[in-house]
Amino acid sequence: VISIDADLWRQPEEYKVRKERISSFAREEGVNYHPVSTNMYYLMDHSSLEEEFEEGIYLSWWENFQLSLSYLTACVPLSTTERYSKIFIASTSAEDYDYIHGSYPTTDNCISWNGTTCEQDSFDLTRHQKWRAIIKYFNKNETDVLVKSCQQNESYNCNQCIQCIRNNIALSIENADPEQYGHKIETGWFKRVEEDLKTGEIELKF
Repeated sequence: VISIDADLWRQPEEYKVRKERISSFAREEGVNYHPVSTNMYYLMDHSSLEEEFEEGIYLSWWENFQLSLSYLTACVPLSTTERYSKIFIASTSAEDYDYIHGSYPTTDNCISWNGTTCEQDSFDLTRHQKWRAIIKYFNKNETDVLVKSCQQNESYNCNQCIQCIRNNIALSIENADPEQYGHKIETGWFKRVEEDLKTGEIELKF
């Protein structure tokens, strides 16, 4: 789904890069690729909503309420024409997570329309277990893959945000090379992260 949490409407070159990357991966896997574009994110006045419902918002209006509804309902026209019986959405959290999120089985799995149901994929796996499954799959197929961990950098991973840091550590724990998954690690990177963890500058959750 294009232009929900990344402003690709105003970044045609970035959209072109991502589209080719995903379509190439789909060809390799032998599956169809159907990009969906929407301006749904920009129809909401997020700051006003967050101010109005401040007490019930832990992260943001988008992350606590709108996220899955936007992703899934953006697929309604395509699922109707293609007659999809089920749409899977990648789980954001896991059973052992203790914070409120706008993408959760108790809501996502209840969304349906015109014979199409929705289901969160791999909610039973922790973030690290998901990485383990990804690594196992790509090791078996002997291929590299760019895993887009963040939106801080247009085409690649910034390796500075919490998402990139968390994923680099998970890959390293599994003896996987982060660079094979789209993370370019500079000399001294792990040492700097270690110091930040010790001082409490960053906090990780797996």
